[in-house]
Amino acid sequence: MKHITLLTLAFAAALAGQAQVVFTSGVEDWTGGYPDDFMGSKTNLQLDSISIEGALQHSGDFAVRLKNSNSGHRRFTTQPVSVSAGTTYQIQFWVRGMGQIRTGLFDGRTTGSGYATYNSYVNATMTWTQVTQTIVCEHDTIDGEFIFSVRNDATTLIGDILLDDVNITISTGGPTVVTIPDIQTTTAPDGSSPLANTQVATSGIVTAVGGGGYFIQDGTGPWTGIFVNDATNTPAPGDEVELAGTVQENFDLTRLNLLTAYQVVSSGNAIPAASVISTATANTEPYESVLVKAVDATCTEPNAGFGQWIINDGSGPVFCDDMLFPYTPVLNAVYNVTGPLFYSFTEWKILPREASDIEVVTSIPALEAIGTMRTWPVPATSELFVEGNFTSTTELELCDALGRVVWNTTTLGGLEHLDVSAFQAGIYTLSARRGGERITTRVVIAR
Repeated sequence: MKHITLLTLAFAAALAGQAQVVFTSGVEDWTGGYPDDFMGSKTNLQLDSISIEGALQHSGDFAVRLKNSNSGHRRFTTQPVSVSAGTTYQIQFWVRGMGQIRTGLFDGRTTGSGYATYNSYVNATMTWTQVTQTIVCEHDTIDGEFIFSVRNDATTLIGDILLDDVNITISTGGPTVVTIPDIQTTTAPDGSSPLANTQVATSGIVTAVGGGGYFIQDGTGPWTGIFVNDATNTPAPGDEVELAGTVQENFDLTRLNLLTAYQVVSSGNAIPAASVISTATANTEPYESVLVKAVDATCTEPNAGFGQWIINDGSGPVFCDDMLFPYTPVLNAVYNVTGPLFYSFTEWKILPREASDIEVVTSIPALEAIGTMRTWPVPATSELFVEGNFTSTTELELCDALGRVVWNTTTLGGLEHLDVSAFQAGIYTLSARRGGERITTRVVIAR
């Protein structure tokens, strides 16, 4: 697949130009002991932790001294300014001290209580250093406030964070041309993109459509897929699309958002082959939004809630989700499952796209009666008793909500006793199995 160039896209903002200033302050004007350009309504740094600095300023007569020695951050914000959805703002400032500082934006968006995702912290030093960070607005408002978030300064006066010469602009240049692996490849512990909050242009083949957008992929293997949040355009699988938008971390899912350009270059292309991976590998960042396939995976939980089910090929469990295609699996049946790998609500999940993405490898025969089983108390807190009346040697197995075996034993029946005092509270599945026969019951452990 050819890689994108700006010449093939009709970007409205592709023409380079001078940066438009939306806020600038040398922190020179003060009233009542506080800087006039700051102290917006979202400031929650204690008032006695904000003071004037007239000896160590970067330029002019003054800087502002900010003090917060706690590990929890506090906000120091600008006065309200007008900001526009889809616009990337460049925040430049000078900082000195012994704490940490980062930038953010309040624009009243519907998520995050109106706040954008913060940029990474910068460690201040005892030398004045200029810092540049960018942030993307998602909501038009005249009450936007740019945020300087501070924490972990030294407890001595010399360790306070000093802030000076703040300049916030709109860049009128076009997006940065990148590949999907450029966006996705990361070593960050939280999996965040190195291009987060950056406007980019990229391209890929559509592998799946739904969930408020679509998945595109550039090649095969790790780091090659990304989800596009787009409620306006509806491409078809196999379309090659070129688009421009903003890289965003949405609850730890890297996605493209706020598209500024979209174009279908060609249709009917071969969809990249699914990467065959273990169910354990399906819980890792490199395959986020990549078309993957889990093989010979047993359904350990057919109803994990919210249309989800759990499979495990022996390496570890992973969710499957009905976001793109609903399916009713069978407990203990063995499946091959194909779909893009998604991340939401702190869980990795494979998203089958259609019936052909779910292959039944081994079905479960009709169960024969193997006896009776009952448990008590309900709920169990420290002890669980299992009484069985089985016709022959039977395996008992207790699994947590993720399908992980937390206890098992072999019994001929009678009374079994289990210490559950160290188990986490929740709903468990107790199974009695003999060959291909199986009966189950739910066990509730409470604290």
